[in-house]
Amino acid sequence: DDEREEQNEDTHRRRASHRVELPASRDRVPCVRVRCRDSAAACTPRTTHDAPRVRRAMNPNAAKPTVFLWDCPDYDVSRVRARVRESMEALGLRPSGRTLCKPNLVAAGPLFANAYTRPEVMEGVLLALKDRDAGMTDLVVGERCGITIPTRYVFEHAGYDAMLARVGVKRSLFEEEVQVEIPLTHAGRLRDSLFTPEPVAKADFFVNVPKFKSHPWTTVTFSMKNYI
Repeated sequence: DDEREEQNEDTHRRRASHRVELPASRDRVPCVRVRCRDSAAACTPRTTHDAPRVRRAMNPNAAKPTVFLWDCPDYDVSRVRARVRESMEALGLRPSGRTLCKPNLVAAGPLFANAYTRPEVMEGVLLALKDRDAGMTDLVVGERCGITIPTRYVFEHAGYDAMLARVGVKRSLFEEEVQVEIPLTHAGRLRDSLFTPEPVAKADFFVNVPKFKSHPWTTVTFSMKNYI
């Protein structure tokens, strides 16, 4: 407890933020979505001077997305790997640069056995990304857990720490990362800026791996909810 309190005090002493300007480019960030089928019952930043590149992820003139529905009756890692790889091949997607995977790790433990993206699914996705590697400089799994639960705790108890060590992939705990202020300029906005973890702002290739589950406010949780 004393060590954690010292770490919190150190974090508070170094809290700061900076603004980055959105570029004119409206390139889309590539995205692959994989859903688990179980039913089931996120600090202020440190300072950085390396302004990240930020891409807009929405393009009103873009073609409609392609959706793949695969039959995957179990959580076999090799089966998930093959399905994701086949989808990426069909789409012509090859990850490059800073690649970030975002699972949905709300909570873990005996009371939340189905409240997170299964590590087998995430492992299959990571291996498929490695199969399609076109020059990834970084491959990271990042998240900030919900209900004020420390993300470190959930990574451990959801089996992610062991899985990431096995496949040789790094983790990012978003509440412990630098937070980047993104200015908003569109009409009808509710605020002038928002903050996002630096790994998200810097990502060249983003993979959303949500959990298909119930939610007390939104009824269900799909891919869009996982961005919150």
